Amino acid sequence: MEHYLQPNFVQNCLTDMCSIHLTVIGICLTVITLLYSFIFSKRSELSSFSDELKSKLADPLIAQKHGQIIRYIQGLSSIIPKCFFTFLMSCIIWIVCWIDKMFVFPDIVTKTLLIVSLVGSFFELTICIYWGRLIYFQYKKDIDV
Repeated sequence: MEHYLQPNFVQNCLTDMCSIHLTVIGICLTVITLLYSFIFSKRSELSSFSDELKSKLADPLIAQKHGQIIRYIQGLSSIIPKCFFTFLMSCIIWIVCWIDKMFVFPDIVTKTLLIVSLVGSFFELTICIYWGRLIYFQYKKDIDV
């Protein structure tokens, strides 16, 4: 018998999607936390360079490092909203899947929730692939010497 013809197919799909999106939520929280810690450490380094730049005899290398740190912080800061959007989308889809898993709904409601979850997941995946592509090309551009 085909998988999609089994009576609990929709319930199994929603359970799997619930697990997948719970994993994505954890990954997003980890990435956001990591990026925040990188930015925070660079900001303390930036403040020490700012103090040195205020003096009239500042070394040009200090100014260069100051500019590089600002670009680094801006680059990481542009990734955080993307991770946060993915986090929110996964939370919404996870809640939809979890609600269907916890409560008994008529068959048509369950199938509708599956379709909504699939469309949301496809939308989220498409956006993540696009952002990943942008980040990859930015990485290639940044390491090109």
